[in-house]
Amino acid sequence: MFFFWFIIKSILAGVIGNSFYKWFQGTKTGIWFDARLRSLLDNVTHKEHKAAMRKPLRVAKNKREKVKDDDIRRTDGGPSK
Repeated sequence: MFFFWFIIKSILAGVIGNSFYKWFQGTKTGIWFDARLRSLLDNVTHKEHKAAMRKPLRVAKNKREKVKDDDIRRTDGGPSK
């Protein structure tokens, strides 16, 4: 019985929330909010992209050993270099 009411409540909340957002995105405040949210998310994803770019591509077997281009081998079976 609890599961049934949970599903009904979820459906109603989704319909009401979607209707509210459709109205809200057309208002001045909604347009401002969407622009701010898009700006924030672009900023976060850009920083995440920078962090991924700083990640080293090749890792040495131990910390003192330097990685050389000759040590790199492809594992997918394709031609090397």
